[in-house]
Amino acid sequence: DWWQATKDLTPLEARSWLIARATVEQAQPMISLLALDGHESRAVTHLRAFLNTDNAKLRVRVVRQLAALGDLSGVAHTCERLRDGAAIAQDDAEILIVFGDRREYRILRGIMETHLAEGGKAADSPVTVILRAAARYKDQRMAIPLLALALGADDVPMRRVQGMTLATDATQADVAASLIQELTRRNFRYDRAAEHDLRRKAIARVRDWWEREGEGLYGYHSARLRRGGGIR
Repeated sequence: DWWQATKDLTPLEARSWLIARATVEQAQPMISLLALDGHESRAVTHLRAFLNTDNAKLRVRVVRQLAALGDLSGVAHTCERLRDGAAIAQDDAEILIVFGDRREYRILRGIMETHLAEGGKAADSPVTVILRAAARYKDQRMAIPLLALALGADDVPMRRVQGMTLATDATQADVAASLIQELTRRNFRYDRAAEHDLRRKAIARVRDWWEREGEGLYGYHSARLRRGGGIR
């Protein structure tokens, strides 16, 4: 069937004809070969066709492949989905944190602020989802300002974060304070293993520092953005 349909096409067009009719599992390696052969724009076109899938894992993979080819249309597609009211998954948050800029930061910040104001305490709340994404990609520029938003969320349990051992009564504020201390390399005397009251005092110190100094240094729009600064 392929030969009959494509025998009068150029080899490149024949490849595209097959990719457009293949399952995603079959199409993915063929698209990768297109890019390797120097046909990046054609590979991008084929990848974009898979953005509207209901398969979240596939959609994320496509967005990442597009970004690797220098095309951020998948990131924009993720933004539109969230603006239209789609529930945010950790994969979505990771995409915006890794590949995003001001627009994506505003979307994530807006989601966190809305949910924090509503007082939602579900284990899989949007705030928890975004914090886990920020923890996983903590070296990205928007991680610290996103974490800072949760410094006041000291009544929302959060006991599971990749790569972190938390107290049994840990909250979103605990996660935020611990990671901010690690990322800024400042000594707020926060200890994940400390007693509840001692951790509360350390969280208050982090929050006070953020309001007085930290936002000016690490806020997403700060021109003075810097990493580190030593133990103080």
